[in-house]
Amino acid sequence: MLGRIKDSILDLMRGHRSPRDIALALAIGVWIGVSPLWGLHTILAVALSVLFRLNTPAVLLGTMISNPWLAPLIILVSLEVGVFLTRNDATLLSLEQIRRFLSSPSWDTAYREILLPYIVGSLLLSTAAALLTFWIALRVARSLAASSSKPD
Repeated sequence: MLGRIKDSILDLMRGHRSPRDIALALAIGVWIGVSPLWGLHTILAVALSVLFRLNTPAVLLGTMISNPWLAPLIILVSLEVGVFLTRNDATLLSLEQIRRFLSSPSWDTAYREILLPYIVGSLLLSTAAALLTFWIALRVARSLAASSSKPD
Protein backbone atom coordinates (compact mmCIF):
# COMPACT_ATOMS: atom_id res chain seq x y z
CA MET A 1 0.00 0.00 0.00
CA LEU A 2 2.81 2.43 0.84
CA GLY A 3 4.34 1.68 -2.54
CA ARG A 4 1.08 2.68 -4.25
CA ILE A 5 0.94 5.91 -2.24
CA LYS A 6 4.54 6.69 -3.20
CA ASP A 7 3.77 5.96 -6.87
CA SER A 8 0.69 8.18 -6.73
CA ILE A 9 2.64 11.10 -5.31
CA LEU A 10 5.40 10.62 -7.88
CA ASP A 11 2.75 10.57 -10.64
CA LEU A 12 1.39 13.89 -9.34
CA MET A 13 4.88 15.36 -9.39
CA ARG A 14 5.59 14.12 -12.91
CA GLY A 15 3.06 16.72 -14.06
CA HIS A 16 5.91 19.26 -13.68
CA ARG A 17 4.72 20.36 -10.27
CA SER A 18 7.03 21.16 -7.41
CA PRO A 19 6.68 19.48 -4.01
CA ARG A 20 5.34 22.81 -2.70
CA ASP A 21 2.63 22.89 -5.39
CA ILE A 22 1.56 19.34 -4.58
CA ALA A 23 1.53 20.03 -0.83
CA LEU A 24 -0.49 23.22 -1.34
CA ALA A 25 -3.02 21.46 -3.57
CA LEU A 26 -3.45 18.63 -1.05
CA ALA A 27 -3.82 21.10 1.82
CA ILE A 28 -6.47 23.10 -0.03
CA GLY A 29 -8.30 19.86 -0.78
CA VAL A 30 -8.22 18.90 2.90
CA TRP A 31 -9.47 22.37 3.87
CA ILE A 32 -12.39 21.97 1.46
CA GLY A 33 -13.04 18.40 2.65
CA VAL A 34 -13.28 19.36 6.32
CA SER A 35 -15.17 22.60 5.67
CA PRO A 36 -18.90 22.77 6.43
CA LEU A 37 -19.77 23.01 2.73
CA TRP A 38 -21.08 19.46 2.40
CA GLY A 39 -22.29 18.62 -1.08
CA LEU A 40 -20.05 21.23 -2.67
CA HIS A 41 -16.63 19.72 -2.01
CA THR A 42 -16.00 18.36 -5.50
CA ILE A 43 -17.35 21.44 -7.26
CA LEU A 44 -15.25 23.73 -5.06
CA ALA A 45 -12.15 21.57 -5.51
CA VAL A 46 -12.38 21.66 -9.30
CA ALA A 47 -13.28 25.36 -9.39
CA LEU A 48 -10.42 26.41 -7.10
CA SER A 49 -7.91 24.20 -8.87
CA VAL A 50 -8.84 25.72 -12.22
CA LEU A 51 -9.01 29.27 -10.85
CA PHE A 52 -5.64 29.08 -9.09
CA ARG A 53 -4.01 26.60 -11.51
CA LEU A 54 -3.54 23.97 -8.85
CA ASN A 55 -3.01 20.28 -9.46
CA THR A 56 -6.63 19.11 -9.75
CA PRO A 57 -6.00 15.45 -8.85
CA ALA A 58 -4.12 16.53 -5.71
CA VAL A 59 -6.92 18.88 -4.64
CA LEU A 60 -9.52 16.16 -5.23
CA LEU A 61 -7.38 13.67 -3.31
CA GLY A 62 -7.31 16.06 -0.36
CA THR A 63 -11.12 16.32 -0.31
CA MET A 64 -11.31 12.56 0.18
CA ILE A 65 -10.70 13.15 3.89
CA SER A 66 -14.47 13.57 4.20
CA ASN A 67 -15.14 9.94 3.35
CA PRO A 68 -17.98 7.93 4.95
CA TRP A 69 -15.69 6.56 7.68
CA LEU A 70 -14.24 9.90 8.77
CA ALA A 71 -17.18 12.25 8.12
CA PRO A 72 -19.01 11.46 11.40
CA LEU A 73 -15.80 12.06 13.34
CA ILE A 74 -15.13 15.31 11.46
CA ILE A 75 -18.66 16.54 12.19
CA LEU A 76 -18.49 15.55 15.87
CA VAL A 77 -15.07 17.15 16.47
CA SER A 78 -16.13 20.29 14.57
CA LEU A 79 -19.28 20.58 16.66
CA GLU A 80 -17.48 20.00 19.96
CA VAL A 81 -14.73 22.50 19.15
CA GLY A 82 -17.33 25.04 18.06
CA VAL A 83 -19.41 24.56 21.21
CA PHE A 84 -16.28 25.03 23.30
CA LEU A 85 -15.40 28.25 21.43
CA THR A 86 -18.85 29.83 21.23
CA ARG A 87 -20.21 29.16 24.73
CA ASN A 88 -19.06 30.71 27.96
CA ASP A 89 -19.76 27.56 30.00
CA ALA A 90 -18.07 25.30 27.41
CA THR A 91 -20.70 22.57 27.89
CA LEU A 92 -20.36 19.96 25.19
CA LEU A 93 -23.50 18.80 23.40
CA SER A 94 -24.87 15.34 24.04
CA LEU A 95 -26.65 13.16 21.51
CA GLU A 96 -29.82 13.62 23.57
CA GLN A 97 -29.63 17.40 23.18
CA ILE A 98 -29.13 17.02 19.42
CA ARG A 99 -32.12 14.62 19.20
CA ARG A 100 -34.26 17.11 21.16
CA PHE A 101 -33.33 19.92 18.76
CA LEU A 102 -34.11 17.75 15.76
CA SER A 103 -37.47 16.50 17.14
CA SER A 104 -38.88 19.96 17.72
CA PRO A 105 -36.81 22.28 15.61
CA SER A 106 -36.62 25.91 16.48
CA TRP A 107 -34.50 27.67 13.88
CA ASP A 108 -33.20 30.17 16.38
CA THR A 109 -32.20 27.45 18.82
CA ALA A 110 -30.80 25.18 16.12
CA TYR A 111 -28.74 28.06 14.73
CA ARG A 112 -27.43 29.15 18.11
CA GLU A 113 -26.89 25.71 19.62
CA ILE A 114 -25.81 23.58 16.64
CA LEU A 115 -25.23 25.41 13.36
CA LEU A 116 -23.09 28.33 14.57
CA PRO A 117 -20.84 26.16 16.76
CA TYR A 118 -20.50 23.62 13.93
CA ILE A 119 -19.47 26.28 11.40
CA VAL A 120 -16.98 27.89 13.80
CA GLY A 121 -15.49 24.54 14.82
CA SER A 122 -15.41 23.26 11.27
CA LEU A 123 -13.55 26.30 9.95
CA LEU A 124 -10.99 26.05 12.75
CA LEU A 125 -10.59 22.29 12.27
CA SER A 126 -10.32 22.61 8.48
CA THR A 127 -7.62 25.26 8.81
CA ALA A 128 -5.64 23.20 11.32
CA ALA A 129 -5.98 20.05 9.17
CA ALA A 130 -4.90 21.94 6.04
CA LEU A 131 -1.81 23.39 7.76
CA LEU A 132 -0.84 19.97 9.10
CA THR A 133 -1.42 18.40 5.68
CA PHE A 134 0.74 21.02 3.98
CA TRP A 135 3.57 20.49 6.44
CA ILE A 136 3.50 16.67 6.15
CA ALA A 137 2.91 16.58 2.38
CA LEU A 138 5.72 19.04 1.71
CA ARG A 139 8.20 16.91 3.60
CA VAL A 140 7.02 13.67 1.99
CA ALA A 141 7.00 15.17 -1.52
CA ARG A 142 10.49 16.65 -1.06
CA SER A 143 11.78 13.35 0.22
CA LEU A 144 10.23 11.42 -2.67
CA ALA A 145 11.50 13.96 -5.20
CA ALA A 146 15.02 13.65 -3.81
CA SER A 147 14.92 9.84 -3.78
CA SER A 148 13.47 9.59 -7.30
CA SER A 149 16.14 11.89 -8.76
CA LYS A 150 19.00 9.81 -7.36
CA PRO A 151 20.40 7.14 -9.66
CA ASP A 152 19.75 3.57 -8.53
